[in-house]
Amino acid sequence: MSAKLVIATTGMPGSGKGELSRLFREAGYPVYICGDIVRREAERRGLPKDSRTLGGLMFALREEGGRAAIVKRLSAEVESDPSKVVVVEGIRNLEEVDEFRRRFEVIVVAVHSPPKLRYERLLRRGRGDDPKSPEDFRERDERELKVGVGDVIALADLVIRNEGTLADLEEEFKGLMGRIERWIRSG
Repeated sequence: MSAKLVIATTGMPGSGKGELSRLFREAGYPVYICGDIVRREAERRGLPKDSRTLGGLMFALREEGGRAAIVKRLSAEVESDPSKVVVVEGIRNLEEVDEFRRRFEVIVVAVHSPPKLRYERLLRRGRGDDPKSPEDFRERDERELKVGVGDVIALADLVIRNEGTLADLEEEFKGLMGRIERWIRSG
């Protein structure tokens, strides 16, 4: 097993994984995003990057390459990164966690936010694959749960709540970093 530590983040859409990744970047950690693998594949295949298309492609990639297909594609990038600690955003099932654990030390961090707040955030974010209606939001959540993200959240090593402002999240991040450092020291 590699001496590299992967901090694998998980959470429902709009929970704050991207903001957490920003804080990790600002703290000097490289960040890899699982969803970028799907978006790059959509671009390679000439597909639109809307929620339904990307969701369908996510399932197709897993059907073609197994439930850990996204992480398998990402592992080479993580392995070649010279950093001893890297962050991987967007773990969606336990098979992905297991795939990383075969290669690296892994800490799974779940980000939790209530559905109403997540929906509001996604509307404001306005990325091409973000939901445009409550029905789209519910459909996306159901798709994520079908992939297995709920299991990863339930079995996460550490959980942070993201229910307030960005300043509140920054405070949570400081506490999270202390917990990660204690985790690392305890071996």
